[in-house]
Amino acid sequence: MTSVADTVIDLGRALPPAFGLAVADAAMRLFGVTEPEVRAVFEQRRDGRGRRRVTWLLDRASPDAESVGESLSRAVIEWCGFPSPVLQQEHRIEGRLYRSDFCWPHERVVGESDGWQKYDANDPSGSRSAVREEKRREDALRRAGWRVARWDYAATLGVNGLRDALRLAGLSPVRAPDAALLHALARNPRSD
Repeated sequence: MTSVADTVIDLGRALPPAFGLAVADAAMRLFGVTEPEVRAVFEQRRDGRGRRRVTWLLDRASPDAESVGESLSRAVIEWCGFPSPVLQQEHRIEGRLYRSDFCWPHERVVGESDGWQKYDANDPSGSRSAVREEKRREDALRRAGWRVARWDYAATLGVNGLRDALRLAGLSPVRAPDAALLHALARNPRSD
């Protein structure tokens, strides 16, 4: 067995960068490991293999990413050249508190990485309730002047779906895309 920090480092070296970020995010969220703790373990290692990759993911890892889809989305958002989002932004609208997965306050854009777990085919009543609540939430955000972009896991891995959703919501890239990393994500054999 290895420590959580060692596991983050080893998987960060071996996995494609976006998936390494998902591991680091999950380690922070689920096990409470911190970026300085992982960095300290990494600095003690004699083998510098994967230094750039591990440094990249530690500079971005956050316990605020609540799913693999959100972690991968953050990587794609960066590699497409969009500005960095605020994660899990709270919005008080019409007396209710909502959170968005991603938020660009200055542009009045929120982004949602849709997972399908809440839409359980074995629980039709719960699924209907989840769909109604999502619709109410999104309508409230729009009435408050927010533009909402939605995408799912496949749109993230395919890149174009996520990029198009953000552009249609009015978000513009602020730097050139990283075509090599985007291409590598799209052809990752672990994503089939």
